[in-house]
Amino acid sequence: MDPSKELNTRYEAHGGDDDSMEEEEEEYEATIQSPTKLRMLDSEGNLDFYAFQIHEVVPRSVRIGSPKSKYSEPQCQCGRPQPCKHLIWLSDCIARQVLHDYDPREPLTLNEHGYPEELGQPLFRSIADMRLDILANGLHCDVGHPLSRTGPTSHRVADARGIVASVADIEEHVFDSYRSDLTSADFDWDSIVHRKDAEATLFSMLLASHRLSTWLRSNLRPSDPPLDQFRQLESRAQHILSDFDGFANASFSSTDSDMSEGPRDLEWAATSLKRCVNQVRTLIVYAESPLSPPERSSAARALVRILRGVVDRKDLYNHLLPSQDEGFVADTLEMLVDQTQYVDEIQDVMTAVGSRGASASWAAKMEAIIARMRNSRRSAATTRSSARRAEKARVSSPVLERSGHADSGQSSSGVGLGIFGVGSGSGGATVGTTRSGVRFMEPETPETAGVSSRGSRSGRSGGRGERRPAGEGASIGGAGSKRSAGTPSERGAKRAR
Repeated sequence: MDPSKELNTRYEAHGGDDDSMEEEEEEYEATIQSPTKLRMLDSEGNLDFYAFQIHEVVPRSVRIGSPKSKYSEPQCQCGRPQPCKHLIWLSDCIARQVLHDYDPREPLTLNEHGYPEELGQPLFRSIADMRLDILANGLHCDVGHPLSRTGPTSHRVADARGIVASVADIEEHVFDSYRSDLTSADFDWDSIVHRKDAEATLFSMLLASHRLSTWLRSNLRPSDPPLDQFRQLESRAQHILSDFDGFANASFSSTDSDMSEGPRDLEWAATSLKRCVNQVRTLIVYAESPLSPPERSSAARALVRILRGVVDRKDLYNHLLPSQDEGFVADTLEMLVDQTQYVDEIQDVMTAVGSRGASASWAAKMEAIIARMRNSRRSAATTRSSARRAEKARVSSPVLERSGHADSGQSSSGVGLGIFGVGSGSGGATVGTTRSGVRFMEPETPETAGVSSRGSRSGRSGGRGERRPAGEGASIGGAGSKRSAGTPSERGAKRAR
């Protein structure tokens, strides 16, 4: 809000160079907080006065130029000695987006110009390599002059809709589709309020005010999807793939590559996607505490979707998979083999890979991951089945309930949900060859993988017990045999009944 415009008062600026004039043209924001009537004692007696506390937000402009520009070293236009707190704060925000392979527990080295040495020299180069619009998405802002009223980007629309869904406490499985009717087409700078629709009003307010969006995001729960760093990396990867498609289809002209950013070509896309994968791995390896199940699921999903995006694009596929043996995606995905919900999607991707060929060692890693995921799924299913049989035996057999033999969560063979204790699937594998000549390991999938022969016999015994007529639950399973079903007189009484 410009106070002078509110009062219809005109002011004339005196003096100042072009930079200072540009600074004056930027929007001034202020809010009034806690107006209070106060009283103080002076020499003439009591004097009443009103105190208005104004919270002021003064825009600051930080210039980061190429080596040949006058801003070759970053400068803030606040007029304070450099480097100032504004420049250091901005550099920290950029570092969190750009750096992809460093231990976040280690301190960064701040140079005399106010930004970390790890970002390289000059800082302009790090931004240009990433591309300004992709950096802006990570910083939750738009590219352009702050006073321009251009429409919000698709990323900011999705971000605002995600905040609305988080406030509404929408469940994870429907989160991405919640209020899909809220789009940039419905946003109007001059019509923020949507009568009888508080969510649409909040959506418009978030798009209209960066301050509100930042403040509300800072008050979300750490587990809310808009704060999920793996989701953000997946979104960045999709942006990279979209830009690469535009370049490949010649929809990006040479003028779209501003200054020293260069084209969004194959080399740029491949490098950027590898950085996304590296950041996923860094977040897993250097997490302050073990990732929660939703976080592990989000990490696995990001990796699978990145891999799918590469496999679906021939040029990227040929650049990243057949000729390299760096464990692209595989080295990180093998830390998430408990996320078995993605095994079918991974298998589908590998079917496409098998028809084209890939590094033999990379393909073997991926097939081993698939085998471990399937074994994990069978192990979990066996444990759940054993728990259900034990619970059914406990409910239907007083003898079992007293003896305590049916221990829920574990079968008689001791099989449990040991996700990382399953085999790698390398034993008994057959060798296949694709049309490109690459040899793949195709693991066998035995019906009782991970279950001992004793456990299998126990399962069959339980099955026979379950087929008995109702009322004879005392014969279910090992401990519920006829010999353990009470004294002869008790058995006779039961037969009489």
